[in-house]
Amino acid sequence: MTSTFSKRLRESLIKSKGSVEVAGSGVTNIFPSTRRLQSGLPIPTLPLWLKDFAISIYHRGRGWSPDKGSEKNEAFRKQTKEPSLVSTGKNAGASRVEWMQHYALVVHEWRRDFFHSSLNTHFGLVVAFICLVYTATFFLFGVFWWAELAEDNSCVENSNGQEGFANGHILSVITAQTIGYGNTWPNECWQGAWLLIVHQVFAMILNAVTVGIIFSRVSFPQQRGRTIAISDTAIIARRDGILKFMFRIADIRQTQVIAPRVKACLYTWGPPRYTAEGERIPAKIENLDIGYIDGMLLLPLVEEHNIDERSPLCGHTHETLMAANAEIVITFEGTTEFGNDFMARQSYLPNELRWGHCFKDMLGFPAPGTSQYTIDFSGFHEVLPLIGFENLKQSQACQQTIHGDPNSIPYPLLNENTFVISSSMVLNHGTEREHPRLQFRVGDTYPNQHVGITVRALIYRWMDRDAAGVPQVPMHACFSASDPLREFICMYQRIVVSLQ
Repeated sequence: MTSTFSKRLRESLIKSKGSVEVAGSGVTNIFPSTRRLQSGLPIPTLPLWLKDFAISIYHRGRGWSPDKGSEKNEAFRKQTKEPSLVSTGKNAGASRVEWMQHYALVVHEWRRDFFHSSLNTHFGLVVAFICLVYTATFFLFGVFWWAELAEDNSCVENSNGQEGFANGHILSVITAQTIGYGNTWPNECWQGAWLLIVHQVFAMILNAVTVGIIFSRVSFPQQRGRTIAISDTAIIARRDGILKFMFRIADIRQTQVIAPRVKACLYTWGPPRYTAEGERIPAKIENLDIGYIDGMLLLPLVEEHNIDERSPLCGHTHETLMAANAEIVITFEGTTEFGNDFMARQSYLPNELRWGHCFKDMLGFPAPGTSQYTIDFSGFHEVLPLIGFENLKQSQACQQTIHGDPNSIPYPLLNENTFVISSSMVLNHGTEREHPRLQFRVGDTYPNQHVGITVRALIYRWMDRDAAGVPQVPMHACFSASDPLREFICMYQRIVVSLQ
């Protein structure tokens, strides 16, 4: 009965909202759009913000978060036991490199870098450790105060006449927290005074360290990285004929990130390379040049890396990336408005690269009567196949993407030359009253970008004799004597056309 009611309640929460599934994952994103209520149980309509909150909590329990996406890729990695340097899914960005001397290094970290070790520890463990330290401190000094009560009552005034350990423990807590003495308090005695001094100094140091750790942990700038979303799937596809590696990033918060930076590195583990000196280099680390990044991050941004002759991905296919155990690691770095640096990280294995796909559109133009642009975050991690790539396997989509469409024209960069000139010329006979005409074709692949266009054609003339009168090979020897264009072709051999 309870499970049926919970199911109906969950369905009612997403009434008039929808479900959008992450491609191939079966995990429904938050902020869905339309879904029918299949239950006849009447349930009161909830506010929209409460529906979104309930749905986000529901999907968070199923392993989905806005910044890290679903756990589909993480589950696939565990199932296939694919090695990776950086985690994805729930623990996206965490390093998976394991040091052999783990315990010795952990001890060294806590001894030499206690503060940062505490900050990088799980917050629940930090709170539990602090509670344990306070409890042990109260117990330790409780033993000392109990000894004072039992040894000499003149150092500690006890109006109720009780000298048990509980009384000493209570006196320890009261002294450390300065909440005011009750029936028991220190008297005029140097032994009790020194114990009081030591206890107070130790308590102040412990309070200062505890407050510093908790405050730094709560305001840890790395938590700002949880509001930077990096798509859990990357794309290798063509844009305007250019082969590109693409991924999407977005800033969920409305506050601006100062000086955002994005880095991408390709790690390959093929056969080791040996230097000229005989040094063995097992892994190859290459930087992927990322193009323009919007410094404001007002809208979700698809970052691009051109795969050309200078790219480390040039020549790679799905099969070669799999054979090399390739991994692409994306690092986002930025500074908060308070001046604290933070980062977010994501990694992609070859099976997490979608060939011939594109990211789902998530931007909305202001509706009539409104002035705000909208972003449907449900499609942030979702990718869709391009036309002609539906139902293709990874290897097939890879080959089709690499070969591309020969008729596509690349989109020009700023100040890029977009003029084109035909690769051949046409020589017309002309009419009886006209001379033969030499024709060629010029054009602009992206018109309306240039003004004052000038076309010049330079003809380089080659005579059948050089300046000294020495005969040269007659160019008309390859033409029949009946060809009426023989004299023209013999005189004009090379023509250079310039378009400005």
